[in-house]
Amino acid sequence: MTEAIKLSFVIILIIILLRLKWDLGLVMFLSSILLGLLFQLGFNGIVHNIYLTIIDPTTLQLIGIVVLVYVLSSILRRAKSMEGIVGSLQNIVADYRLILFLIASFLGLIPMPAGAMFSAPLLKEIGEKNHMSPEEIMFSNYWFRHVWEFVWPLIPGLILYVSVIGVDLGIQKKTLATI
Repeated sequence: MTEAIKLSFVIILIIILLRLKWDLGLVMFLSSILLGLLFQLGFNGIVHNIYLTIIDPTTLQLIGIVVLVYVLSSILRRAKSMEGIVGSLQNIVADYRLILFLIASFLGLIPMPAGAMFSAPLLKEIGEKNHMSPEEIMFSNYWFRHVWEFVWPLIPGLILYVSVIGVDLGIQKKTLATI
């Protein structure tokens, strides 16, 4: 069995289990175990990799960031600051759709882990007041937060892409300046 077939099998399994409404965390955990077994990592190798992931500083930082974003969002909600932000924007801009765009796209300019968790409560409040479905609110948050991805130089994905293909953005700027 080739690597591509193994990987395709696991991806199809993930899709099927998610369609059956399995918990996303459980599906990802089981899929990673299955990948380890399919690629002959063995039980000890899988356990060792789980241990290395748990103690990795990057993992711990990401967990800390997510927790702090939840705490900040909770503090803003309890202090009714989110209602104040939404109310102030509604006084300035009449169309709720434009407010959805402004909040999500502005927060999308800030490349931060768990940024969607920060913008989601704001958009949820606006969307619920305007009778939007949860799916429409979620789509608005996702779509407008990522509108800058292909042009904003601080987006981690763009930085990763440029480094993988070996393009030096500094050289391009100098080249463009001489044209």
